[in-house]
Amino acid sequence: MTGSVSSGPEPRRLSLRANVAALTAGRILAAAAQWGALIVVAKASDVETTGQFALAQVICVPIAEVARAGLREIRATDVAHDFAFHSYLGLRSAIALLAFGLMVAVGAVAAEDATVWLVVVLYAASRVVELLADMVYGLFQLQERLDFIGRSLALVAPLSIVFLVIGFLATDSLPVAVAAQLLAYLLVFVFHDLAVARRRVRLEPDTRLLPSFDRAIAARLLRLAVPLGVATVFAIIAIEAPRLIVAAELGTDALGIFVPLFALAMAPSRFVQPLGTAATTPLAALDQAGDRRGFERLLGLLALVAGAVGVLGVLVVAVGAESILRVVYTPEYETHADLFLLLMIAGALRFEAILLQYGLIARRQFWMVTAASAVVSVVAVVAAAVLVPRGLDEAGTATVVIFT
Repeated sequence: MTGSVSSGPEPRRLSLRANVAALTAGRILAAAAQWGALIVVAKASDVETTGQFALAQVICVPIAEVARAGLREIRATDVAHDFAFHSYLGLRSAIALLAFGLMVAVGAVAAEDATVWLVVVLYAASRVVELLADMVYGLFQLQERLDFIGRSLALVAPLSIVFLVIGFLATDSLPVAVAAQLLAYLLVFVFHDLAVARRRVRLEPDTRLLPSFDRAIAARLLRLAVPLGVATVFAIIAIEAPRLIVAAELGTDALGIFVPLFALAMAPSRFVQPLGTAATTPLAALDQAGDRRGFERLLGLLALVAGAVGVLGVLVVAVGAESILRVVYTPEYETHADLFLLLMIAGALRFEAILLQYGLIARRQFWMVTAASAVVSVVAVVAAAVLVPRGLDEAGTATVVIFT
């Protein structure tokens, strides 16, 4: 322990079903907001401006994902309270500052002019706020109160879009619009996330809301976090390898088909991931208590639900792929029904993998997660390199191989 544990009232927990429902709604809104921001910029501006916003996303999103370093997952499985919350927040704050510096530096190299660089800087600042909010979510997750996370996501999703639209329409300036979006993130973080955290942190043993950075404690936490951070890098490689090789070998037109179909096929993960998130702490508690049968029963139930979601998705696509693609996108996409079905099969396999990975995290087998992710990334590169040059349907086959 990082300090003596003082007794406090047991925080009220929600049921697994209630936590899943609350988080699913928030996750769907958050995903819609990420897509919506790009759509808003595309419709309200020209191709050049849209490209500038997309560049900021391409630079900042992967760096921010790696900067998470699995700290929230480690926090959610810390049922023995080995580390105080302020120690997690201190390390996350330090990593977030380093990530911000890296995003700004990459933006300086990649940006064509000062305006584009400013867009990257402002977008990077939003990602820093998101990283800090994510760590606060870890406080709520360990207490099994995912409704606070769902509420936060439900607030920031529409506000970020509204502020982006207002900023752009009022000034016709992308930097101002992105700055307005940053303001939306800050408002929700300060007036919702931190406000709730001030109440909930009192239920934690010997902890406080202000971040604390002790080198010895940070080093111990970092050793736990490194495997999940590395696993994130491998996961990004596995996802991006087919896309990059499609772009290189088949061209941007083919990429314009593959990416939207991949995104649609993976959409059910918005229902599967909340299952794993909500179950992480209960699974960790069962593992900590040595209740192997209870652990396997709960994880098996979740895997069964994830499998049902995947099978249902495959059946729906097998029957109505052309109609779905015509309605969601344009008639041009419905000629790629076979590719859509292959990607949906890959998605069903991935949903099972997601739940099993949460099981490893709950048992704190972090290096096992890294090893599994490393294998998948190698398979992704090889499968994509061999199959993608043969055509788009083969790119779908490669994706099935990757997630098998």
